[in-house]
Amino acid sequence: MSFNQELEVTDAKELLDQKGFEVVSLEKIWRNITGHVKKDGLDMFFKLAVNPTHSGGLKNEFAWNELFEAEPLANTNVQIPKNYVSGEFKECFWFACEYIAGKALVEPDYIYVDGVAQRGPKYIVSNPAQIRNRLPEIAQLFKSCFEYKTDKLLPYDIAKEGRDRVESFWKITNQWVEESGRELSPLVDLITEYFDCMLVQGISHGDFVPWHLMVDQQDRMYLIDAERGQIKGIKFFDLAYMYHRLFAVAEAPQLANALIAELKKIYDFSEEDKRGFYAILAQRVIAGYAEAIGNPRYISVTMQDLLSKQVLAREII
Repeated sequence: MSFNQELEVTDAKELLDQKGFEVVSLEKIWRNITGHVKKDGLDMFFKLAVNPTHSGGLKNEFAWNELFEAEPLANTNVQIPKNYVSGEFKECFWFACEYIAGKALVEPDYIYVDGVAQRGPKYIVSNPAQIRNRLPEIAQLFKSCFEYKTDKLLPYDIAKEGRDRVESFWKITNQWVEESGRELSPLVDLITEYFDCMLVQGISHGDFVPWHLMVDQQDRMYLIDAERGQIKGIKFFDLAYMYHRLFAVAEAPQLANALIAELKKIYDFSEEDKRGFYAILAQRVIAGYAEAIGNPRYISVTMQDLLSKQVLAREII
């Protein structure tokens, strides 16, 4: 399969038919084809990369699920989906895991082009009370992640071995500054000042957002979609990422701040922790400005400006 080709829903149906799955629903969402399938009396979630270049993320997600089934997070009720089966089809990785019959805490509003959901949907908090009631559980999940230890590595960790993390960090940060077309030197200066505090190692999901927290019909919460998960990640990356997404994408700053308040009840942030958090959050704000150039529907520049002021004033944690 050439790298400029993509699989379509018809290809996924061909694969699933070959493997004896019953298709309930299938949809192409940007770089993956996903859906609800059944086999051997089990409801499953199906995910297929549309091109070999996207297979790495799915392999990493599958490995993340495997790891946390074997070595679960402690002191949290939040679950990770259980894997069932995986394979390759036309050079593209696919897997089927536990199907979660429920909804995300925040649901996407996609724009569709030729039946394909496009990248960068709008996320609207339709039920803030539901999220607020879940914040203690989410805060405990963050604490469990901060304290998690394992000797295992994920494919994403292995792929990054040997790379200069500092050089990579500044390369992408400077790229975002240039793409934004804005004067962002105060945020860059903050990152520079607190950079050493930011480099504390820890696990990171990589895309920890309300729309990747699913609640099933039994009121159990699941953390899904760890395509960019790492064991040797940056300790406070997920917290900064979640805070930014709640604040500037979902436009729910009250919920973002309430999450921090809940976490401070159970986790003692040192001054170094706070500086590391601010450095990562400053980078996320820079990235947000760059993202807004291509998709202003996805991210609010008004909320970006407000968040930037609060980061520079160190008013959050």
